[in-house]
This record gives sequence, C-alpha cells and structure tokens, in this order.
Amino acid sequence: MKYIKWLCIFIISLFSCQNIEHEILDNGLVESDSISLWLKIGKDTDNTNAKREEFLSKAFEGLISTQNDTLRIKDLLKIVDEYYSLNEYLLFNKANDIIYKIASKIKDTNSIAEYHWNKGTILSQNEVLDSAYYHYDKASYFYKNIGNELFLAKMQFNKSYVMFRVKNYVRSEILVFKAIKTYKELERNLELYLCYNRLLLLDKELGNFDGALDHHKKAKFYLDKIENKSYYYQRSLNNLSLVYQKQGKYDL
Repeated sequence: MKYIKWLCIFIISLFSCQNIEHEILDNGLVESDSISLWLKIGKDTDNTNAKREEFLSKAFEGLISTQNDTLRIKDLLKIVDEYYSLNEYLLFNKANDIIYKIASKIKDTNSIAEYHWNKGTILSQNEVLDSAYYHYDKASYFYKNIGNELFLAKMQFNKSYVMFRVKNYVRSEILVFKAIKTYKELERNLELYLCYNRLLLLDKELGNFDGALDHHKKAKFYLDKIENKSYYYQRSLNNLSLVYQKQGKYDL
C-alpha cells in the first residue's frame, strides 16, 4: 500500500506539471523567452551577419504573432536598430512601419517619435531631404511634448544636417546653436564636439574662415574630454584641411 500511495502522488504531480506547462504555453511565456533568446543572438556581433539576420527574422516573426503590444514595440525597436546596422533597409522599414501602427494604437508617444526619427534617418541617407526634414520635425514635436530635451536636441542637429545639404546655411546654423544650448546643459561632450565641427563646415561654406578656425578650437576642446577619440580626431583634421584648402593655403 505504501508504494501504491507514492505512485499515486507521483502520477498526480506529473499531471500537475503538464498542466502548468500547458498554462505557460497558453500565456505565451515560452514564446516570450524564445523571442528574447533569438533577439540576443541577432544582436551578437560575434555571429556572422547571416546568422544574425536569421535570428532577427525569427524574433520578428515571433513578435508579429504575439498579442502583447508593450512587448512587441519594445523589442521591435531593438530589431529596427539591428536591421539598420546590418544595412537591411527593407526589413528596417517593414519593422518600423509596424512600430508606428502599434504605437499609434496604444498612444506610445516616445515610440511614435522614434518611428519618425528612424524614417528621417533612412530618407536622409537616401538624399530624400525634404521628407527627411519632415520626419525629423515630427519627431521633434513629439519629443518636445514629452519633455525629452536630449532627443529634441538630436533632432535639431539632424535637421541642421538637412539644411546644410540643401545649402540653407543660416537655418542650419540656428538649429545647431539650439542643440548646443541643450547639450551644454546636459554636459554632452561628444555631441558638443559634433556641433562645433558642423559650425566649422558652415563657416567654411560662408567664407568665414576665422570663425571656422575658432569653431575648430572649440570642437577640439570638447573632443579632448571624450574617450576613443581617434576617429573624430582624424575627422577634425580633415575638416580643418578643407578650410585651408578653401583659403588656398595648400602649403602649411
């Protein structure tokens, strides 16, 4: 009788575990864990691009099928970033458009702003500058509404690039100075370097060479405050050489 009693307990426990497993599957918890794992593999730059794309696609398809909008939008934003890094622009746009639909449905202002930021980036990269400016401006509107000063400044900087490309140098300069104001308050040294570097280029185009050299010094001041500066240092020297070239000073 003792052994029969323990056997019954074991069978009851076994069925209980199976019920719990079915409950987990019904709640989508296993699916959620799988998506997290696929996304982790897709983000791992030690993997080949092909492997990363494969697992990002798995995560993407898994997110499409889930009903959890909060989970979907959070992870879709991560997938969009990875698709961009892999130059998978068709998939980038597809995922980004889904982000907009979900964000609009649940009234997630921050994600709507990120959708416009992403859209502006791709359009700017493809030289569709009027549309790029439109989306950066829309992102600015939403970031301002939720009080995200840092990202608002980033949009001002992005819009200044578009204005620079269409040769509206005055408007570009105004936008850069707006960004600088915020970046100084937030002590964002890399962003301040990038702003003064852009002002250097604007002064070069306007023929204000003394101003360009002054902005080079200010850019270097902030560059000296950041780590891993070698790439930016070479960039600064290149832009400075463009100023001297514009002046006709080829022998320095």
